[in-house]
Amino acid sequence: MKLLFVSRSTPFHRLGGMEILSWALAKAIVLRGHQVEFLTTGITGFLPGASVDGITVHALDCAAGRYSKAWWSKSRSVFLDQYADNVDLVMGVGGGAHGVLDAKIRGKCRTPVILQSHGTPWGEIVSKLAVRSPISWAGAARNIPYLVRDWRLGHYSGIVSIGPAVDEALRRKPMSKLVHHTPVTMIENGVNEGELRFDPAARSRLRQRLGIGPSTAIVVSLSRVILQKGVRESLVGFARLVSKRPDVAYLIAGEGDAEPMLRALAKDLNIADKVHFLGPVSRADVPMVLSAADVFLFTSLRQEGLAIAPLEAAASGLPAVLSSHLRLPELVARYAPPTEPDAVADALQATLDSAPPRNTTLLPKRYSLEHATTRYLQLFEETISRR
Repeated sequence: MKLLFVSRSTPFHRLGGMEILSWALAKAIVLRGHQVEFLTTGITGFLPGASVDGITVHALDCAAGRYSKAWWSKSRSVFLDQYADNVDLVMGVGGGAHGVLDAKIRGKCRTPVILQSHGTPWGEIVSKLAVRSPISWAGAARNIPYLVRDWRLGHYSGIVSIGPAVDEALRRKPMSKLVHHTPVTMIENGVNEGELRFDPAARSRLRQRLGIGPSTAIVVSLSRVILQKGVRESLVGFARLVSKRPDVAYLIAGEGDAEPMLRALAKDLNIADKVHFLGPVSRADVPMVLSAADVFLFTSLRQEGLAIAPLEAAASGLPAVLSSHLRLPELVARYAPPTEPDAVADALQATLDSAPPRNTTLLPKRYSLEHATTRYLQLFEETISRR
């Protein structure tokens, strides 16, 4: 089977959940003996037709990492010229394949096109309006055109929802009106347990580097450092934990425009000496950061499709404290309203008091990359057979 993944961005553009997961899936499919090519936007310094991890990357000459008129036009044109009669199936990551789908709608090809949906424009609008920030509210307005663009959903050969929240959003109004009769299949995001296994040596190395003793309990957050991800709420909740349990530290891993505000807030809360801003963390260093901690904290204000970081934490053997609206079946986690710092602190305290030994994964099978890969391949084969 030969597949074409179409995405506006990859891990070579930026490290986000969508990029990490789609690339990991492509690699896993290649390891099972199939061919995968990636059609994407421009990548600085990337040679045309470069092959990485056994995947050929076709980066077009258009603005990197974003949707544009040039992207829609060039992706459609290149698909018709090079791929329409040369691949068995196309998977659009997010809305990346809308341009390719237009060729199918116009009757120029018969190749099945599947959408991997990581969220909906309507969900983004609701999430951004929930954050008390004019910048976030302005971002909600910018999502309205995407809602209009999603009239194409009813023309896909199938849609994959990557988690319960996305699945429910696609099946209820207003999105259900756009999806129409297109079949929707939920395949939860999957992470590679082997790459995230707990490493006691790495735990000691990072703690020593940061000047944190072996008996100190560590809370860790791993996400973009932006207001929508609830990093402010996490910090205030951690401050309440410090008042109950002084021998704790907090690692904030990731980058974003909220970091200066958080640093100032940590000083105001008198916990600056306990908070470590790690900045951007490479994929290779994620296992080390998770191994150093004792509980994972994620108080996102967003209606997350299915956030990758809690799954990675579970694969490392970390229990989690999550926002109460982010129910993840079978995950070892406590839930708290993100805007109630005492509830967040109580959940952290209870989790630390009852944390299991860090010698095994806590990742349920439904969130493993192996399970997800099997389900995707089954869906692809069924879709191709219906062609």
